[in-house]
Amino acid sequence: MKIFRFLPNNINTRATLYKDMGVATIPDTALLIQKRPFFIPDFTQQCVAQLCVCARINRLGRSINERFAQRYYNADEMCLGVHFIAQDLLKELQCNNKPWDLAIGFDNAVAVAEGKQTMPMSDSLKATVMLNDMSHTTMFSRKLLCNEFDHQIAQISQHYTMKQGDLLLMPLNIELVEVHIDDHVSLLLNDQSQLAFNIK
Repeated sequence: MKIFRFLPNNINTRATLYKDMGVATIPDTALLIQKRPFFIPDFTQQCVAQLCVCARINRLGRSINERFAQRYYNADEMCLGVHFIAQDLLKELQCNNKPWDLAIGFDNAVAVAEGKQTMPMSDSLKATVMLNDMSHTTMFSRKLLCNEFDHQIAQISQHYTMKQGDLLLMPLNIELVEVHIDDHVSLLLNDQSQLAFNIK
């Protein structure tokens, strides 16, 4: 299994949906097992969480035409996820023109709310990340999001064979949230809980 994380031009800014965004491949060891806490790595003093929408590839494909990309994932099974980033390490790597892998692909850096509920059919959706009692909310369009997934699948499949189970992470237009030990994180879609866990 591969994890593809779409990257805006500058990951330090608020992420949004870009047609020209890059992509990073993250190892499957970055996937946090559900119901387990997230442990902040020792190598970072500034760990931030970014809210994403996640989609699973459901069939084998390569060089996929964009108009057929919707056949390779189920839009009803898209879900929320959170990607943890070692922000201080990321800035250091960027300044030294080095790969970002150590800052974005470390063990358990990605938590996904799979199997909780299907994606609502309404086009306008509200995603919220709760950090303790503070909420950070953004609205997004289901249709536009699917269009972006279609575009990115077509782009990625020119370079990688996409396999069943591969995970796509699309960042949402929401501020990065810094997390600390003993924090509690919850993800909500249209005010319905999708995932909750503790920070250790």
